[in-house]
Amino acid sequence: MAQDNREYMSKARVQNTLLDECKLNIIQCTIAGCIVVPLMVLITSGVYALSPNIWPLWGFFIVVTVGLFYVFFIEGVIGTLCNRRLIVRGEFHVEQDYARRIDDDEPTGWDVLYIFADWLWLLFWRNEARYIHFAGKRRFIASKRTRDHATAGDLFYLVVLNNRKNKIAYIYNSRYYRLEEC
Repeated sequence: MAQDNREYMSKARVQNTLLDECKLNIIQCTIAGCIVVPLMVLITSGVYALSPNIWPLWGFFIVVTVGLFYVFFIEGVIGTLCNRRLIVRGEFHVEQDYARRIDDDEPTGWDVLYIFADWLWLLFWRNEARYIHFAGKRRFIASKRTRDHATAGDLFYLVVLNNRKNKIAYIYNSRYYRLEEC
């Protein structure tokens, strides 16, 4: 009889993993935001000083600066703090689903348009990440290592926050993890 060598997944372990991800995300968003947003403010003020009459040019930089502030601080830090509150309360559940498709390393033109909303994440700290697609148009940004150890049709345990039914917070491959009461 073959012995099952998969690691156990408990609710406490999943919670600790999610809290570590939140901490890392807050640190990354804060550092990147503290560098990029002030840099864009300086560039915007410089463009305005050089050409105050060409408002579309410096207006574009203002819109980009506000957008970067939104992405890094509002969505990145505050969104992660809200998710962290749910995780601390234990308001998440584990679903099972099969991987429908796994993106490869070479994105096509359509993939580049598809991931445009996530371009800052990919540019700064997930530059090798692509998606693992699941049922219901759900997807998860997975590292190259995770994608290398997965194939289409693999059973995954999807950790989903209770306030975001379609947003996957974390995944575990059933080849390597065994679900304990979660």
